[in-house]
Formats: sequence, structure tokens, C-alpha cells
Amino acid sequence: MDRLCQKFAFTFCLAGLAAAGLAAQTPGNDAEVIEGRCTYSEELAPLLEQGHVFVECDRLEIRRGGSEAEIAFTYPSRLRSVEFRGGFTRADRFEISAIRLRSQNEWTEAEGQCEFGPLGRERTKVTCLVKDGPRFFLVNFIHDS
Repeated sequence: MDRLCQKFAFTFCLAGLAAAGLAAQTPGNDAEVIEGRCTYSEELAPLLEQGHVFVECDRLEIRRGGSEAEIAFTYPSRLRSVEFRGGFTRADRFEISAIRLRSQNEWTEAEGQCEFGPLGRERTKVTCLVKDGPRFFLVNFIHDS
């Protein structure tokens, strides 16, 4: 039973974050921080040649408030981050309406989604595909329980 709880703890945590906190109208300053890594298979290499951006990260931060939320994939040691703004349409799906890169202060319009879910027995993944003008951003974040 304890192993089962650990297996799905991350997914349940994300579902709880998606369903909680309806008082504020904009995302708050308190973030839920989840350690992990962004990793990509070699099969996706042709997408790099087409100009797609593979986000580098070792941390996921989720800020929730009202119907809006922000999720950030960060790599603090390399001073990199990509932030998405939007809302959870389900506990496991985040619809993206804007993007902000660490080097920018402004949010720019974007469209895409992230999906949260289990990956095997002791892992959880978050995958995102986001279109920002002509660019596509890909995220494949893995959290080991």
C-alpha cells in the first residue's frame, strides 16, 4: 500500500494543485517545486534541425490562483527558464495561452498544452508542446518518485 501511495503521490499532488485555490484571480507567488529533469530521445533529433526548441530543465514550478496558473520549467544553475501561463482544464491537462522566456519580461501569446501523468511504476512525466509564432517548444519533464 505504501509503495502504491508513493507511485501516484506526484500525480495526486498535481491533481490537488489543479483543483485547489479558487480565491485569487492571478497566480500567487508561492510555488510548488518539483525536482526532476527534462530529457529527450534521440528519435526527436530531426525536430531540432527544423528549429524546434527542446527546453532544458531540472525543476518544475507550479503557481496556482483562481482559474489561471503558471508553470515554469527551470534550470537555475544555468539561469534558464521557460514559463507558461494558462489554466488546468482537467487535473492532468494544462492549456497554454502565453509564454515567457527568462530573457524576456513580457508574456507573449502562445498556444499549446501540457499533460501530466504516470510513467511506469515509479516515475511521473509532464509533456508539453507549445507554439509561439513560428517556433515550437517541447518539454519532456521526468520526476522519479
